[in-house]
Amino acid sequence: MLNQNSTTLRFGIMVDDLSLEAWKIDTIQKLIDGGMTLALVIQNGEQPERENFFKKILHYPYRKMFFQVWNHYSSSQPAKP
Repeated sequence: MLNQNSTTLRFGIMVDDLSLEAWKIDTIQKLIDGGMTLALVIQNGEQPERENFFKKILHYPYRKMFFQVWNHYSSSQPAKP
């Protein structure tokens, strides 16, 4: 239930960390300039796990790569003399 004195719309944001991209900052600033109030900032406690180089190599779809190479060289037409 809204109070008669409280006419501004409040909003909150959820972020992974407190460094935001420029477009996010611009969007938040436009909301604030439009009369809204930033009331809540929720920071995610778990940081997304980045895949390291070795995990990428281990889980790379080699079948797809080998098929593409095989398909490219097996279906190419011989050069004309």
